[in-house]
Amino acid sequence: MKIKGEKSQTLEEKLKIQLRKICRYAKEYNEMSTPIRSSSMEGVELIGLLQRTSQSLNKAVCDYENSKIETIFCKGHSNIPKILWLAIVERGAIVSMNISTVICFGKNGEGIVYGNMEPTRFGVGIHDTVTRTDKPLKIDVDGSKAENKYNDKFINPKEMTYEELDISKLIFDIKNLVNELPYLKLNQEL
Repeated sequence: MKIKGEKSQTLEEKLKIQLRKICRYAKEYNEMSTPIRSSSMEGVELIGLLQRTSQSLNKAVCDYENSKIETIFCKGHSNIPKILWLAIVERGAIVSMNISTVICFGKNGEGIVYGNMEPTRFGVGIHDTVTRTDKPLKIDVDGSKAENKYNDKFINPKEMTYEELDISKLIFDIKNLVNELPYLKLNQEL
């Protein structure tokens, strides 16, 4: 599938480039002592990259019209969060209050962790999550604040290092994970 205006880049190639750029940003950002303001030039650039990547992911995963889901990304209120993420949720839903399919970027640029994630503010403990922190982590997605500690929030985590990034597998996995969302959402309301 070719991207309009891009002569030789497929959607998958474009998405791989974008995800790797975000990994590099995550590493640089983690090494900074001060947060990136959302309104700064660097913040606007990073938000633009997250938005374009979100759009690419949406095209790759939501291959039908009038989709009931949407792809969103972290922006922060004043500062961009140290742990960068993309999420697929039911249209209009808030990620922190709903189970969603999430891609978190390792804070050291080492790759991504993805899967269905329990909400961070509501319903904690409703679903069994995998404790990733009980062993050495290949990819760390815990921020410094309780609300952005994601390592142990995944119901079914998968990971890919920067080098291993396989977009075809990622898209296949994400589509399957998204198909699980209605079932998980029903259980959340019990």
